[in-house]
Amino acid sequence: MQGNNNPSASRGAPAMTESGYIYINRYSWCKYLSYIRTGFGIVTLFIVWSAAIDALFGITSAPLGVYLLVIGIPVFLLEFGKIIRLCCGTNGSLCQVFSIVLDFDRWRRGLFYCVLAVVCFLPSVSTAYGKVAGCFLFACGVLYVGKCFQKKKIPTYIPDPSQITSSPLPGSSTSAGF
Repeated sequence: MQGNNNPSASRGAPAMTESGYIYINRYSWCKYLSYIRTGFGIVTLFIVWSAAIDALFGITSAPLGVYLLVIGIPVFLLEFGKIIRLCCGTNGSLCQVFSIVLDFDRWRRGLFYCVLAVVCFLPSVSTAYGKVAGCFLFACGVLYVGKCFQKKKIPTYIPDPSQITSSPLPGSSTSAGF
């Protein structure tokens, strides 16, 4: 016997057909993760730039300062991408290039941040503030990897058009009513 995975068909309701998918939060508290992740990313950006300025004042840690200034640019573009998209729009060649940056999200951004954080812990150039910036970058990366598990995909259904029969509405008459 072949099973029907449409529960409404067995109860006399019209047959349903799958029409697509929507994404919903896996748990109710997941709706706050986007705000936490964005706020944490912005704080991370300012800590990275502050650590860069701090490291530039040290002779032995100047390479770390230059590194943190350089990686602050892609972190800025990734964290403020939505705001830049609002200002830029979607037309133009620069905006099309920037759409590639906005597509760099979820686990890719998380992995990118974690890889960038490794240099902050090298003993030859690290400073205390540089290690704090590395910890924040790594934690931000973990938050972006966690974005993959924040939502779940569920199918949506519509009534099957081939199963719908047209019946007269109650109270309506098919005769002319003279």
